[in-house]
Amino acid sequence: DTPRKIYHEPTSRFVAEFIGRPAMNVIDGNIDGGVFVAGDLNISVKDQPDGPVSLGIRPERMVLQPRKSKDSISFELDVLELIEPETLMFLKTGDVSLVARVMRDVREFDPGSTVHFELPNDALNFFEPDSGIRRT
Repeated sequence: DTPRKIYHEPTSRFVAEFIGRPAMNVIDGNIDGGVFVAGDLNISVKDQPDGPVSLGIRPERMVLQPRKSKDSISFELDVLELIEPETLMFLKTGDVSLVARVMRDVREFDPGSTVHFELPNDALNFFEPDSGIRRT
C-alpha cells in the first residue's frame, strides 16, 4: 500500500511498531463497557467490543493540554528529549509507559511533574491481542 496508508492505518501491530520514529505506542488491555483499561490507564473508546485488545496511538497524535480536563489523562513526565524542532515526552501512569511528540517548547515541565494529554478517539488503533491484526 502507500506509505501514508501504512503509517496511518497499519494492518498489524508489527507494522504499527515498525513504521515511524518513534514507534506507535501500543498498550495491551481490555475494553469493558466502552472503556479501555490497562492498569491505571482508562480511555473512553467508541464502537469497540468488550474484551482483550491492543490499543495503539502515534506519539504525535497525543494532544498536550494546559490543565486537567474531563477528557484528559494525567501522566508523570519521566524524560524530556529535545529533538529540534520537536520534543519527545516519555510518560508514565502506573505500569503504562508512552511517548508523546510535541511541536512546542515544553521546558516548563520537569521530570516528575504531572502533564495532561488527550488521546482522541479518531487517533486510536485497535489490534487483536493474539494475531496482531488491525480491527476494522
